[in-house]
Amino acid sequence: MRENHPTYQEFADMWCDEYKKRKELGSPSKQEWAYINFTQKFIENYPQASRAEIINAWEIERQRHKKRVATLLKEFFLIRQ
Repeated sequence: MRENHPTYQEFADMWCDEYKKRKELGSPSKQEWAYINFTQKFIENYPQASRAEIINAWEIERQRHKKRVATLLKEFFLIRQ
């Protein structure tokens, strides 16, 4: 679109379409909010969970992701050698 810039109206239409889409479907969660997103979903699924149970579940989830990243890094460096 280097030479074909959108008009203000086209931009406004795109903005309105995006606003409607996010209002209906919601917007994707931000990765940096992983803890908040996790705890909200956990509480939704386990409303009677204590604070300690939530923290423990988060630690398990965090360790799962940590192992996954370590595995991916190992695979990446093995391939690169």
